[in-house]
Amino acid sequence: MENEYDMKSIKEKGVDFEDLWFSSVSDEILDNPEDENGQPFTGLAYELYPNGQIIYFTKYKNGLAHGLTCEFYENGNKKSEKEYRYGQLHGISIIWFENGRKKSEQQYEHSILISEKNWDEEGNLLNKYEIDTDSPHFEILESRRETHINLGRE
Repeated sequence: MENEYDMKSIKEKGVDFEDLWFSSVSDEILDNPEDENGQPFTGLAYELYPNGQIIYFTKYKNGLAHGLTCEFYENGNKKSEKEYRYGQLHGISIIWFENGRKKSEQQYEHSILISEKNWDEEGNLLNKYEIDTDSPHFEILESRRETHINLGRE
């Protein structure tokens, strides 16, 4: 399965994750070490397999994953595609088997799993899940929705 990403452009516009730093205090990705006044990183970061293929790329905003994250198998086939918002899974997350068939599809909101479907390697649906509005997870989701509205993120 071919992926639709311009790997050359990702390498040209992005920063190798090896050149970034992880904050020990805030879980943010920094452009320089903390003791060298590192600031939260905004941009595209990637990591490479020894063969030069991209392992993954992630978009960051103010040190947090924000936007598209994609992982690839070493042969270049897409492994997963996820959307992040302010460091939380938010939107559709898809995982593929190495043979290119869809393995799972999840819908997240503020890192709370809303729905999920899983398939076997032949494409047969194994199970489905949808959040129950009476579950504790739904209560957490409601709280996170309110928090994001109060922060002006909705």
